[in-house]
Amino acid sequence: MKKGFRQDRAQKRESGQSMIEYLLLLLFVIVLLLAPYPESKPEAHEQPGPPLLTLLSEALRGFYSDYSAAVSKP
Repeated sequence: MKKGFRQDRAQKRESGQSMIEYLLLLLFVIVLLLAPYPESKPEAHEQPGPPLLTLLSEALRGFYSDYSAAVSKP
């Protein structure tokens, strides 16, 4: 009976470790998306640009508006 108990604890410990790894990866992605992205213009190095999440949402909005315009044509 003790052997099964030890295996259960080992499995819980392993699943807990993978959960921590997933949380760290998620935290890294969130920080990466919310961090200011430097502009590509040489004079813009003084101020950071918008976060990547803003750039991504603007790009997706533009792609969707182009797509919806193309679909609406007969």
